[in-house]
Amino acid sequence: PVAGTIPNISPNEVKPEPSQKAYESCSNDPVGPGLNRNEEENYEKKGSIRGSILNFASSMLGAGALAVPYAFSRCGLLVGSALLIGVARATTFSVNLLIQARIKSGLVSYEELAVGVYNKYMGYAVAAALIITCFGASVAFILAVGDILEEGLLDVLGGFLTRQELMIIFWAFLMFPLSMVENMNSLRFSSGFGIANSGYLVFATALHSLQKIIKEGFPNLWDYSSATFWPSSVNGIVTACPIIIFAYICQTNVFSIFGELKSGTAKKMEIVTHGGITIISIFYFLLASFTYLEFGRNTNGNILTNYCVQNDPNPLMILAYVGYACTITMAYPMTTHPTRHALHALLYQLFENGERRKSDEETQLLRTNDESIPKMSRIRCMSLSFCIAGGGLLVALVAPGISTVFGLVGATSASFVCFVMPALFALKLKLARRWSGQYICTWLLLCGGILIGLFSTIATLKDTISGEGNTGSLCKSNE
Repeated sequence: PVAGTIPNISPNEVKPEPSQKAYESCSNDPVGPGLNRNEEENYEKKGSIRGSILNFASSMLGAGALAVPYAFSRCGLLVGSALLIGVARATTFSVNLLIQARIKSGLVSYEELAVGVYNKYMGYAVAAALIITCFGASVAFILAVGDILEEGLLDVLGGFLTRQELMIIFWAFLMFPLSMVENMNSLRFSSGFGIANSGYLVFATALHSLQKIIKEGFPNLWDYSSATFWPSSVNGIVTACPIIIFAYICQTNVFSIFGELKSGTAKKMEIVTHGGITIISIFYFLLASFTYLEFGRNTNGNILTNYCVQNDPNPLMILAYVGYACTITMAYPMTTHPTRHALHALLYQLFENGERRKSDEETQLLRTNDESIPKMSRIRCMSLSFCIAGGGLLVALVAPGISTVFGLVGATSASFVCFVMPALFALKLKLARRWSGQYICTWLLLCGGILIGLFSTIATLKDTISGEGNTGSLCKSNE
């Protein structure tokens, strides 16, 4: 299909198509865009609904969860809960729009959808936004691991290694090798492991909070010096929005997960979406509520740094530290996969596709055949993986904190990728009748994404410049 000419396909019909595996893998597996139709039809998708739900939930788990309690501290318990519900519903709706657009257009990736539905320049913009979003996530993941290592190991090592050196070692031996994992479906077992660790984190933080409440009493929720129902200012709500948006980022992995779903249909993917987002929303609410009730306005950008395991070596929290460090590490490939794919597609379109453009019509098109984006070679895949992961490490070594990264990326590229573009795809493809419920919600998603992105960017930059958004370690301030 070329721009403006989209085949009429039923939402529950899936056209035979090659896997995205060749775009995102560092292996020499022959499955990919260069296959003929017989080879494509012989390729068996391996993703079950249960495994896809775990993968989908795991794609949202990670460092973003650790900053949700800080978002609650900025906007209060009731408003924070309302934001969680609102962003969860908006995310579900945007994912459904992306899947509908993907099935109707026959285009199998976010970048292809942008080029096929609009034009190559929109494809460049989407590729750049995807790269910034996923790269920002990889930076935040490394920062979160650095915080955990600093709180848990620096004193144990007796000053032998610095925080930066610990981050480099951990990245080199664990995070970088995982950034080149073969495909998304191969992470389904680690996804279950990550969700189990997240459940334990909720249990540990809830128990710790309840112990404090029993000992000291329930906080006065009308006192702004502690946990409260309401935000102390509108600015708190505006800065909390991008953090929560970032915690729900999953749109960059939707196409890969859908592509690996057995006999994938819009209905099956809707089950996967609702299941994954429900799991994550429950996790975020319990984690944020209990930790905010315990620490109130002293909640750090990374909630684990509030527990000071160096000063108070509580076995319950030490295990939570170790478990969530493993969760973040296992989820790290979810940030490098789409970044590598988007960067490969962008480089190909900018520098390598000139000789293949035979007509004006072909400049509007990315197709899943031999004239489309070719399979990445092993050398290119490893080179891009190293640049992405290594660049993320360098930025993480100098970044002020994960809440700042979440705020800036969530307000800019994440809002564009998660809300603005899905709505634009839906409007261009006319996925709903004019003035129907879906049509009105699509416009609300578009306008909301633009407004939140604009105001949140201004508020986050203001807080970053003033230093208000950079939360220091509560442990260090108490020493």
